[in-house]
Amino acid sequence: MNNFLNINEITQKNLKAILDDAIKIKELTLKDDFSKECYSSCLNNTITGLLFEKPSTRTRLSFEAAVLKLGGQVSNLRKDEIHLGQGETLQDTSAMFSLFLDVLVLRLYEEEKLYEFARH
Repeated sequence: MNNFLNINEITQKNLKAILDDAIKIKELTLKDDFSKECYSSCLNNTITGLLFEKPSTRTRLSFEAAVLKLGGQVSNLRKDEIHLGQGETLQDTSAMFSLFLDVLVLRLYEEEKLYEFARH
């Protein structure tokens, strides 16, 4: 799956698989068996970018903690530290993200901007 933008755009089969994995991971973390399973390293050698136009401590921390627990690295992309809309188009910014990131998590004010990121 390249993009997960809207719950209505995912098949029932894929959604069930995602939820089944989430339940299994939750059960393993409660039993302290998490590190014995492949999940603790499934994001090894990956970088997940988090870009939150719309601030949210809980959402940011939940994504960051999940990526780290799965063995990945996180890059917090602050909107005031990137040039999006200030000399750099969304298309250019998307291209740069695609070059350097394996996953991009966006929390935006405008839904259309989410779909524009996905197109590029």
